[in-house]
Amino acid sequence: MQHSFALGKRNHIVWGGNYRTTEADSNYLNPETDHDDILGFFLQDELKVLDNLSLVAGIKYEKNSFTGGDWSPRGCILFSPWTNHHFRFSVSRALRTPSYVEDSFYTVSTMPPPLTAIPMALVVGNEHLDPERMTAFELGYRTTLFKKIGLNIELYYNEIDNVIENVILRQTWPILISWENGYNATAKGIEIEADFPITPWWRLKANYTFQEVEYKRVNEDVSGTPKHKFNIGSSFTFKNGFSLDLWVHFVDETKWRGLVGDVKVDDYLRFDMKISQKLFNDKVELSLVGQNLSDKLHPETSDATATYEIDRLVYGQITLNF
Repeated sequence: MQHSFALGKRNHIVWGGNYRTTEADSNYLNPETDHDDILGFFLQDELKVLDNLSLVAGIKYEKNSFTGGDWSPRGCILFSPWTNHHFRFSVSRALRTPSYVEDSFYTVSTMPPPLTAIPMALVVGNEHLDPERMTAFELGYRTTLFKKIGLNIELYYNEIDNVIENVILRQTWPILISWENGYNATAKGIEIEADFPITPWWRLKANYTFQEVEYKRVNEDVSGTPKHKFNIGSSFTFKNGFSLDLWVHFVDETKWRGLVGDVKVDDYLRFDMKISQKLFNDKVELSLVGQNLSDKLHPETSDATATYEIDRLVYGQITLNF
C-alpha cells in the first residue's frame, strides 16, 4: 500500500506500508516447516528548495520473524546545475535479515561412495544471528551523450557490520559447520552503465563494476568478492510482440575459504538468451530462456565443504498480465 500527496508548493509526501508472509517446507530445515512474517511502513518527504535542487529524507521501519524490528533512515540531495546534467548524493542505512538456511538449516554431509554411511560434517543453522547492517554513501552522475546514449556513473562507499558467514565450529570428526556474525567490512567501488537505443527496435546496454570489499581490521579482500564484473546486452523488440534478448556476463576470479586453505574459483563468461512472444494485447507472454549457454558446467561459488558448479539451463515461461 502506498499513498502520496503534496504539502504546500514545495513538499511531496509519500507514505505507505507492506506485509508479506512466506513459508518454507524442507527436509533440510529444523523445524522442517518455517515461516517469516514481515511488516513494515515508510515515510518520505521531498522538498524542492530551488528549481534545480531538491532534498529527500525518509525513514522505514520493518519487523520480521527472525530478528525483530529495526529502523532504516535515508537522506538524499538532488542537484541539476545544467540541462542534462544531474548529480545525486545519498546516505542510507539498510538491513539484511538471515535467510531460512542461515537460521534453520540442518543436514549431515557424508563421505563419497562407497562410504556414504560415514558422516563427514554436520551443518546447522543459527537462530541467534543478528541482521547485517549497512551504511551506504553514494555519489551519482547521470547524463545523455550525443542526445542518444544514456550514461550513469555511481561511486559508492559502504560500511557493513555483522556480516553473516559460514564458520567451522568444531574441527574434530565429524566437523561442525554453522553461520555467525563473523566480521565487519567496507565495500567501495564504481559502477558505470550505458544505454544506447540504436533504432526503435534495437537497444544495446552495458555496465561495468569495480569493487573492493575488505575486512575492517585487516587489509585483506573478503572471501568470494570479485573485483571486476561487466555485462553487455542486446535487445530486439518488434511491433508484432516478438523480442530477443542476448546477454554476456563476465565475473572476475574469486578466492574462498576452504577446510585446508583458500579455494580459487576462476573468472568466467556466461551467455544468456531469452526469446519471447506477446499475445492478446500483451496480456500473455510466452518465453524460452537459456542460461549459461556458452559452458555446459563451470564453478561459481565455494564454501568450507565444496565448490559449486552451475549447469546449463533451458526452460519455458508463461507470464499473464491483468
